[in-house]
Parts: sequence; C-alpha cells; structure tokens
Amino acid sequence: MPTLSQSIAIRVFTIFSLFAFSVSCSSDSSSGTQDAQPPNETSSTTNTSTAPAETSQAPIEPVPDQLPDVLALVNGEEIHLSEFEEALKGIEERAGAPAPTERRDEIYRNIINQLIEYRLLVQETVERNIEVTDQEVEARLAVFKQHFGSSEDFEKALSEQELTLQKFKEETRITIRLDKMLSEEVEEKISIESNDLENFYKENLSQFSQEEQIQASHILIVVAADAKPWEKEAARKQAADILEKIRAGQDFASLAREHSQDPGNAQEGGEIGYFGRGAMVGAFERAAFALNPGEVSELVDSPFGFHIIKVTDKQPSRTLPLDEVRPQLEQFLQNQKRQEQTAEFLDLLKNKSTITILI
Repeated sequence: MPTLSQSIAIRVFTIFSLFAFSVSCSSDSSSGTQDAQPPNETSSTTNTSTAPAETSQAPIEPVPDQLPDVLALVNGEEIHLSEFEEALKGIEERAGAPAPTERRDEIYRNIINQLIEYRLLVQETVERNIEVTDQEVEARLAVFKQHFGSSEDFEKALSEQELTLQKFKEETRITIRLDKMLSEEVEEKISIESNDLENFYKENLSQFSQEEQIQASHILIVVAADAKPWEKEAARKQAADILEKIRAGQDFASLAREHSQDPGNAQEGGEIGYFGRGAMVGAFERAAFALNPGEVSELVDSPFGFHIIKVTDKQPSRTLPLDEVRPQLEQFLQNQKRQEQTAEFLDLLKNKSTITILI
C-alpha cells in the first residue's frame, strides 16, 4: 500500500492510508495489517474481535446485490455506501481492472471491515484530543507537492479527485493525527532483538539457500526460425570465424561489441550477468554450466542461433550467511511485528466499541 506522500490519487481518508502510515510520511515499507476476517453475523456485532492474526478463515457471508445507503454503524456513526464505492473505485483503479466477480463477497467484506477499522482509529484520535498544528499540515502538504512538477499540477490532481485544497488540508490533518497515534501505539513498540533475527534465520534456513550460479558473456549470431540451410551455414561460419579469433587471443568483449547480434548486451561486451539453472534455453545452459571460469565454449546451436559463451565466475550452491541477509530479514520482522501490533491495537478498539454491520 502506498503512503500518502506517494499518491494523491487515493483519497486521504480511504482505507489505503489506514495501515500505510509513516511517521515521516516518507517510508516506502509496507506497514499494513493482513485483512481482518469478516464477521459471521450480518445483523449486529458488539465487541467483536476480527483479529487478522488468525489463520483459520470463517465462511464469507454473501453480500447482497443491492447495497443500502448505510452499511454499518461504528459507535453510532454511519459508514455510507459512498465511502465504500470510493474505496472500491480506488482498488479497481490501482488494479487496472474491475474486482473479479468470483471474489466479490470477499473483497466487499474486507473493504467494509477496513472502513470500520479506519473509523475506529479516527474516533480514537478524537477521544484522545490529539493536536495537529497548521504548520504540521503545511509541512505535509509540502511533501505532497514535491511529487508534482508544479503547484498547478498539484491543484489539477486535487481537482481530478474532486477535492478542494481546504478539504485536502482537513483530511491531511486527520491523517497526521492517525500517524501520531499509531506511532505511539505501534511503531514505538516494535523492537527487533539480535536473537529474534538469529532464531528466525535458524528456523527457516531452507529459505536462505541459493542454487549454483554462473556469470557469463556470449556472442550471438542470429539464425531465423525459417532460415534456409545455406543461411544457417553462413551464420555458423561467421560464428566459427569469431571463435577462431578468440582462440587466437583476441578480446572476447571487443569481439562481442563488434559482432554479437544480441541487442540486449552486445554493447556491454556480451555480459549476461549471473544466472542459475532454468534461466536459459537448454543447449545454452548445458554448455555454460559445463565451463569453468575463464573458459570459452565451442559453438552452441540454440533456437536463437549460434552462441559463443565465456564463463567469468561460478558460485556453488550455498546457504546465504545471516550477515548477508540481515538488513532484509530485519525489515521483514519489523513488518511482521508491525502487523501484529496494529492488529492488537485494533482489537482493543473493537473490544470497547459497538459495531453494527447492516448487510
């Protein structure tokens, strides 16, 4: 989910800003919870916990074709159909396609549930009387504007979303309140200890295995699929002449830049980079993996034409050491704990609230 600073196309008060909060409004990391399970009863739920941490999935209650104007009540406040439609529109615009019919009930229930959770959070910021200054709002607006070429582009984007600048400021103020509260209730409670990393690494060692890889370059002389026999023979002779020059000591990379017909890497001296088994066509893979670093293959006939392959490095299968994956692993565990902490906080809010779902 994008942070608010990443996109103005999603309205500030929609569910997409709910869990993608960032205290500095600059984080790219995912900070969302998993989708909460829909409630079992459609008539009324009071003090209902729908903790996302649960792995078992309750049956999804069908959603009627015709939705009422009011979908739910959260401590007496109405969640309207227009809010739902706006959230659904945002999802479909980002996906580039309508919500799949076979998942309609699931998607609709999740949207309603997240709108409820968003309303609970906003209500809690009001109850706590969290203050936001005009200067804080203007500073956040300045961050938004940096993502547009000019103030005119920013105002045009607001207009396209049917937002006035004043309305956008009001919604930004709400978001900053949420950021402050969630920073206190979630971010400040996230702590990753060294033994957390070590334990996860040891318990999931198989996830850190890396298969054998080689680094290679090649020179390709293309042979069309419908090439005549004489055309293929001419290509083979051209490739053979190049191979002879390599055997005579001429520079492989220079010959690749001069003769290779692979537009993707010819000007890089034929450099392909590192790859593992299964990444290349069979004939190419077999020839490449049979070479040792520094060796050059014979002509390799593939569906693309004739290749000359040079292997420059070979890395055996290995388990990535903890120090090598530590930054990514730390980020993963932080996101995991962020999800858990956010779910716990939402449960606390739900347990003291009265929620009535009307569909």
